Amino acid sequence: MKKSLIVSVVVLVAATALLLVGAFSVLNGNGNESSDASAASSATSGEAGEDSIVPEPAEMSDRPNCPSTGAGGVELPCLGGDNGAAPDDPNHITVVNVWAWWCGPCRDELPIVEQYAEQNPGYTVVGVQADTNAGYGADLLTELNVDIASYQDSDNLFAGTLGLPNVIPITVVFRGEEQIGLFPQAFTSVDEMDEAVSSVV
Repeated sequence: MKKSLIVSVVVLVAATALLLVGAFSVLNGNGNESSDASAASSATSGEAGEDSIVPEPAEMSDRPNCPSTGAGGVELPCLGGDNGAAPDDPNHITVVNVWAWWCGPCRDELPIVEQYAEQNPGYTVVGVQADTNAGYGADLLTELNVDIASYQDSDNLFAGTLGLPNVIPITVVFRGEEQIGLFPQAFTSVDEMDEAVSSVV
């Protein structure tokens, strides 16, 4: 009787020990899988985070040279091109369209500004890209197939110097360096732009 009781106790202890070892292995394995899943999740999140950052354009797109050193007496670098010499004629009309690459109305208006320039070769028609990201500005003009020259204004120098409203798009008309017209609006047709500029020239 005593012998069979001892055998039963030994079997029970051995079985319990085996169960404990198995449970520990299972728990330890799940822990590793959980850690691996966490690591994979973190890696995936890191990659997604990197992908969600908009990359800077690799290089500036080539753009037409600018006809002067700036407009309205404000000197600015040319966006993707070189600056020309200042015009000699003090009465020369310059039409400046201020825009930015992220501005939806600007995207719609820029082709209209180019058509206006083609129809008015006696005027100088240029753009001023009012944003720090010159590469995106040049890329937008290339994407739209718009060939008017634009200046790059990374520091709000043009609007700040001239005291322009804090809106874009905005079109400014100069006679020489004198500001004679200001249109803080998006033109929807060449005729509309022509009518506005003609009203101040």
